[in-house]
Amino acid sequence: NRLVNMQHILVQQIEKRAEVLVVVKERILTTNSCSVMFTRKQQCTFQGVLRLLGLLGTSIKICAKDVNSFEADSDVSLEIPSGTVIAYSILEL
Repeated sequence: NRLVNMQHILVQQIEKRAEVLVVVKERILTTNSCSVMFTRKQQCTFQGVLRLLGLLGTSIKICAKDVNSFEADSDVSLEIPSGTVIAYSILEL
């Protein structure tokens, strides 16, 4: 059995901020690099297309349907390197 020193400065700081202290019990790591890809097609206004361009920072294909509406395709890919923690379980103290 191990005990936590509740008078330790770190514990005192956490209590003041109403934060939670946890211990990581186990984790799941990637053993190989892998790719995650996401494609989305949506209807949006011109302002929505511009906002989407700014947020994604990726290539987007746009075709006009009428003056006020556009259809946009967005492709987002993410490369996850090996040794990356993708999930974990914790024990709250």
